[in-house]
Amino acid sequence: MTNHLYRSNTDRMLLGVCGGLAKRYAFDATLLRVVLAVGCLFSAGTLLLIYLICAAVMPKERLYADSSGMGGAGWNHWGSGPAAGPYGGAPHQAPTTDAMMNDLEKAQLRKELDHYRAKVAQYEKGE
Repeated sequence: MTNHLYRSNTDRMLLGVCGGLAKRYAFDATLLRVVLAVGCLFSAGTLLLIYLICAAVMPKERLYADSSGMGGAGWNHWGSGPAAGPYGGAPHQAPTTDAMMNDLEKAQLRKELDHYRAKVAQYEKGE
């Protein structure tokens, strides 16, 4: 049982509300879905409205923490250590957008420096 309530990314049929509730309160998600479907029939759609409100209010499950969180990419969102990849072991760490932008900026800066060094070399030669 987890301490946080969120919409599940892995155990979902529609929006992940039942999967998240099942994880949070250690229920069977299928049983919760059946109860919801039967309840929608007998409540004239009120339970469906509650389901949609929950979907709008509950945050989505985060697989990895952001860089301002606890550990950055590759760490689970509880901060207890590296998250396992799909086959166990370390997860595949894709480069972040910030890292890619930094690499592009460095490459462009190198180009500009080389260009200006060539101009300075031409100027020193007297050309």
